[in-house]
Amino acid sequence: MKKLMILGGSRYAIPVIQAAHKLGCYVITCDYLPDNIAHKYSDEYCNVSIIDKEAVLEVAKELQIDGITSFACDPGVVTAAYVAEKMG
Repeated sequence: MKKLMILGGSRYAIPVIQAAHKLGCYVITCDYLPDNIAHKYSDEYCNVSIIDKEAVLEVAKELQIDGITSFACDPGVVTAAYVAEKMG
């Protein structure tokens, strides 16, 4: 099963999580706010700041993700690009 990490946990991520689930993906949401609504829809939540590129990279490696995105969450775009580049 492919693993997708979504940076941010706001309500805007919910449709992305649902679409990923329909495609058979395991979805991990990641941010520093454990009460964000999207975490209730994901398969797993990681409590790490999405602007901390190295911390997100470390978690992404540990979880062996296949993809990463930041949807409607501008602060995570740079981190998503960084992690994607580092993990190939």
